[in-house]
Amino acid sequence: MPRGRPPSLSAGLSDRLVQLHRAYGLGAREIAEALERAGVDPPASGGRWHPSTVSRCLARRGIALSPGRPQRWLSQPRPWASTPLHTITAIAWRRRAAGSGSDLWALLEERIVMDDLAELDSSFGSVPRAVVGAVAANRFMPPRQTGDVDFAICDRDEAAAGAALEAAGWHRMRRLLVRPPMSGIAWQAASGAPVDVLTVPGVWGRELVETAMANREGGPPFATLPHLVVLKMIAGRTVDGGDVARMLGHQDALTLEAVRLVARRVLGPEELADLDQLIELGRLEYGARPGGPG
Repeated sequence: MPRGRPPSLSAGLSDRLVQLHRAYGLGAREIAEALERAGVDPPASGGRWHPSTVSRCLARRGIALSPGRPQRWLSQPRPWASTPLHTITAIAWRRRAAGSGSDLWALLEERIVMDDLAELDSSFGSVPRAVVGAVAANRFMPPRQTGDVDFAICDRDEAAAGAALEAAGWHRMRRLLVRPPMSGIAWQAASGAPVDVLTVPGVWGRELVETAMANREGGPPFATLPHLVVLKMIAGRTVDGGDVARMLGHQDALTLEAVRLVARRVLGPEELADLDQLIELGRLEYGARPGGPG
């Protein structure tokens, strides 16, 4: 248990610290770094955010953290030098301009409901999983229509997931062409719906799934924002770049720093630069928030 009296925080900031840990999987050291980089004022008792300060603040909320370093996400070096998004981002950056042709702030309030999502999710039984892809991304951006449903599982649960889905009447169709170290299978659910199931390796896969399951709020376990961003950066399609820009272009500084910290666990310097450019492109697309500062 951290020593010392926990600093006094506003209810809103205390809730953000809990979110950074529970929803994004950040440790005390990373949360302190995100707060510092985002320019969040430290508690009155100190001149900056320290991991021990974060630990004491979270201890008040019943969360015990050590100030240690995060686990390594992948046991081997990344098998790619950069993603296809590097070329796409470079083109978009040269042509950047403010505006999108539509009011993205108003579109953020819209939601696309997939009636069969709960039924598809239940087919996994007790196997931990996360909803990923456009269905999950739509929770953070103006929704785009999609007929695809994507789930992610961690590698240690691949066999159990396959058995559960086959028992639920699902049929394996083919292997997915995805960037290593991920793999995946295209399935047809008992309802006939096409569903892609990605397998994500190592600590990375376990954290992606565990944070989704821990924050499910009674519904399907949606992947959290930072983990979605990392998956889409690796997938590297044109549509993925657009999704990242629209998911992040309206977020506040602290959320963006949390996303960057998670992304650094997997992405290289070139890809992190692409991420920053996509954030700026997203900001240009949204423009000033109505009723807010220009």
